[in-house]
Amino acid sequence: MAEKIICCTTTEISGNIAFGPGCVIHPGATIIAEKGDIVFGAYNIIEERSVIVNKSGKTMNIGNYNHFQVGSSISSCEIGDLNEFLLKSKVESGAKIGNGCIIAAGVTLERDSKLEDHTVVNGLNDRRIRSDMNVDATKSNMKCMVEVLAKQLAKYNQIRTIEQ
Repeated sequence: MAEKIICCTTTEISGNIAFGPGCVIHPGATIIAEKGDIVFGAYNIIEERSVIVNKSGKTMNIGNYNHFQVGSSISSCEIGDLNEFLLKSKVESGAKIGNGCIIAAGVTLERDSKLEDHTVVNGLNDRRIRSDMNVDATKSNMKCMVEVLAKQLAKYNQIRTIEQ
């Protein structure tokens, strides 16, 4: 079941957007490819009221196993794999996010910022590199979340089909 793309009918999706297998898009999420394409890898979760917009003329690439929590806002940037964008976090245009990064709740990552792999951002001047990431466990946990969400969202929402 997780190989499908689960997308609720109450999401706003417009423009040229490609999703990898196992992506889950919650009700009320907004994904807009305004000027450039958006390409999602596999097993990304986009929660309620999250907004992902590409206003640049370049393709916005989003890697695999990323989690965009409720109210996160992402604009015209490059995103690697295994990243977490916590509640109401914001990433401004031109940012480059490596792999295994965490943007804490309510934090704004300013325009053209660059995060090296495994960076945790807790505030404007509060960054650290984490050394405790277990990549295999993180991938496994994301796949489990996708499985549970696929079942639960389908119970309480209308689901639409998105071509891969």
